[in-house]
Amino acid sequence: MKVLLSFLVVLLCASAVCGTLLDELTTANLAFEQAYNTNDPVRLANCYTEYAILMAPGAAPLPGRANIATYWYNLPSASGAVTVKLGIEEVGPVGVDNGDVAYQRSQYILYKKDGTVVDQGKWVGIHKNTTGGWLLQIDIFNTNIPPKAEYTQPILLQH
Repeated sequence: MKVLLSFLVVLLCASAVCGTLLDELTTANLAFEQAYNTNDPVRLANCYTEYAILMAPGAAPLPGRANIATYWYNLPSASGAVTVKLGIEEVGPVGVDNGDVAYQRSQYILYKKDGTVVDQGKWVGIHKNTTGGWLLQIDIFNTNIPPKAEYTQPILLQH
């Protein structure tokens, strides 16, 4: 009984931490959405740590706030995606340090001005808890939309 009670206390504490973490990362996501949706490169940069890295599909890793902000600032004109919506699937602490690093497994949808979906996919963020709140240290995302197949001449099989 004592072991079961101890387990329940640990489980409840872990749930409380993850609940708080979920709320805090949801707030960080909302800040990112607002910055992207208003195409504000300064606010986008401030969603990341100074030495953050963005790993976007089809691109080399982009280090630093300035490079990351430029990527997100240019995406709407390159793709037509003017609005982003983020959804959290899982959060949790990373390591045993003072709770200042967390991961987030999520999904995203990018929309055109008319509401058409441009892209949807999944992303993982590693966040650092700073004096400015939870900021992205590592941000990697991948589309769920398969690449368009290139047409090739069919191969005729000989019998």
